[in-house]
Amino acid sequence: MRIRANNYAKWMIVLVCFLSLIVTACDSGGSATQTSSPIATGSIPTIANSAPTATSSIPTNTPTPAPLAVLDPSLSSSLPGAPTIGKISQINLGNFYARDPIKVTPDGIILFGSWNGVTPTNQSAYKSVYFYNFTDQKIHTIATATPAPDGEDRGFGWAEGNNDWIIYIDYTSNSLYWELWATNVATNQKILIDSAAKEQFNAPMGGLTTNGKIVVYAISTPNGPQLRKYDLTSEITTVMDSSGSYLFQAMQLSGNMLFFWKVSGPQTMTAWLWNLDQPAPVQLPVTPSLNVALNGNYLVWDTAIDLGQYFKLSLYNIVTGKVIDPWGPQCYRPGIALDRPYVACEGVNSVTAPLYLVRIPSGTSAPFGLANGGEWGQIVNGHSYWPISNDKFPGTSTFIDYIDVPAQ
Repeated sequence: MRIRANNYAKWMIVLVCFLSLIVTACDSGGSATQTSSPIATGSIPTIANSAPTATSSIPTNTPTPAPLAVLDPSLSSSLPGAPTIGKISQINLGNFYARDPIKVTPDGIILFGSWNGVTPTNQSAYKSVYFYNFTDQKIHTIATATPAPDGEDRGFGWAEGNNDWIIYIDYTSNSLYWELWATNVATNQKILIDSAAKEQFNAPMGGLTTNGKIVVYAISTPNGPQLRKYDLTSEITTVMDSSGSYLFQAMQLSGNMLFFWKVSGPQTMTAWLWNLDQPAPVQLPVTPSLNVALNGNYLVWDTAIDLGQYFKLSLYNIVTGKVIDPWGPQCYRPGIALDRPYVACEGVNSVTAPLYLVRIPSGTSAPFGLANGGEWGQIVNGHSYWPISNDKFPGTSTFIDYIDVPAQ
């Protein structure tokens, strides 16, 4: 997941980018209720969509990798025209003020923020990890940060979730004292996966992702960077890759498919896909940006144009090795459904632009809701979610809206 806009999270982003040498482009228990209402006529601005312009094969001078995945018919649609947007439903967080952005999992929503109608400051908002549970429709406290051994405050700024598990990191502002935790929201089991104390080395982590069965994370060690896998059932850690002097970054895990970057120097980045049923990853012949979304058949990413004045999407078919570039409407921060042929993304002008629902592979799209400038597209359990910005306290939300996403 990508959690932003606090001192801890900002520090993590800066530090990861510094370690990578990259880059020119670093883009308990309260009650809650749900209601539904139809979309108001004319409430969404009309914005022209850009259709895909070309379908191109990988250049002939680049070897085409063997298929990494088997075609899943549910992830492609042959339907014509734009998707149909249905009614908007709403989750009421009560007196909890959530900071942007949120992270939706199959079991609920990971939140940072504060209670009792007090808008959280950047620091205080990230002292605890909260979870809105879809089952009981309540907000639960998952973890609260404790001081580091030297007395310095720690906070949270990175969290992922899947299959009842929430994975999160707490760390100090200088990242000298970090801990990687897993909490099961169904059983309350807590696991300390790794920490600076365990490693006896204070270099921070470079990224993490989970599918709810394993946690994949990158870490710097005295012997060089490592890509590691932690099994949440056996509680065993395995080193997946420790060869070379490159760093690992921008990881996404969908089912058994892992996307990650290898960074070996300034602007020297290669993209890799690893079917974890296979012994080794495959280097991709495409160059996605850092905002990447992945399911079993497709990669989608955004690219900034004219110093971020405009964005385009690109769609890569993992099965056939073909790319559509540009693809879909002008939007960014894409999220992709794991069980249906859709992407959700944020309109470029985040103050007035809508979010978009984009059909795969045609790229036809329809606007819905209004982007608030802090979200990545998210499609989970057949719904696309986005927070409603609070007018009194900008950057916070007390309501989360969602729409149904069609099966095709």
